[in-house]
Amino acid sequence: MNEREAIIRRNPDGSVDDVVIGCDWLRLERMDTDCWWLSAEREDGTHTMFFLVRRGKRVQARDYEDTIGCVDDGKTTEEREAKAVAPVADAG
Repeated sequence: MNEREAIIRRNPDGSVDDVVIGCDWLRLERMDTDCWWLSAEREDGTHTMFFLVRRGKRVQARDYEDTIGCVDDGKTTEEREAKAVAPVADAG
């Protein structure tokens, strides 16, 4: 793996299958009984965030925000280039 590789691979149904991200630190926070928030972060402040949700015996990963610019193998080049990063709402 390249140190700064950033790839999201998807299943045919669009669900996240494999995530490869070269990062400086990883943060995992439990949000609720069956939900976790995961962020791969870099020194320059870029990050890729996911929600991990347990559904019965399965855990589903949902990508939420990507400022690293991961290559999403489940989308065309045009779809990847058009993807806008949703700003994080200010809780204050």
